[in-house]
Amino acid sequence: MATKAAWANGGWAAIPPARRTRAFASALYGGVGGTVFALVVGLADPLLIRDLPLRVDGPALLAVWALAGLGLAALGALAAWPRSGWLGVLLGSIGVAGVVLGVSLIQAQVWVPAGIVVLLLTLPPLMVVCAPLALILRWLGERHWRAVDFARPDLRQVIALQLALAAGLGLVTGAFLRLPPRAQQAAREVHRRLQLHTADELPVPEAERAAFAAHLGQPYQLEAWTSRQSASGYDVAIAYADGFTLTCVVVVVPSQDPYLRGCTAGAPASR
Repeated sequence: MATKAAWANGGWAAIPPARRTRAFASALYGGVGGTVFALVVGLADPLLIRDLPLRVDGPALLAVWALAGLGLAALGALAAWPRSGWLGVLLGSIGVAGVVLGVSLIQAQVWVPAGIVVLLLTLPPLMVVCAPLALILRWLGERHWRAVDFARPDLRQVIALQLALAAGLGLVTGAFLRLPPRAQQAAREVHRRLQLHTADELPVPEAERAAFAAHLGQPYQLEAWTSRQSASGYDVAIAYADGFTLTCVVVVVPSQDPYLRGCTAGAPASR
């Protein structure tokens, strides 16, 4: 009610300064952490794995940034907005868990009624898992507000330290989503075979062999992810500059050489 009255009597400027500062700061730190997370997920592997021509997926990077960067900024503001700390953490947890579940259900292409059931069953435990993130964003906003309110002489150092902490959290969490060693092994096997410049090195269907042979020796980029067609496999996409794409399923089993199960021309299979 107090917030509605403040808006009616003066809009944003009438909102208590503590609430405004706290919400803005939490949004800032959430946005920084989410942006670093998106950059690590989208750019770390192409920059650090130098022996593979890994592709930078621009649209996917922007999508992850929109979800992580803008999403965490909004959720940070949501967690910091209520006067009550526990209510802010609760709202932030619900928001983070809802976004994570929604994205997962969309990617899995779950039937809508079944998705609602999954959402209702999974949301409470996921909220518990997401609560620390909401708590951290709320805590960062609180510390920022108190540093500003008390006009601390080391305000710049406090802000710099908290920005570094937010970026570090994004860096650490993003590192967990880097290309796993087996996926790298699958991509290296495809890359090794392509360097032989022989069409027979890849199990390409006869109808698509001529198109593939015409691209041998041309520059290409690779992209790898967990395959939906094999429990132990990875899909490795070979993308050429003219748009021709070949997707191979590579089975990677410990103590054995990678095995190429098959390749098909066209756009990569849905992840």
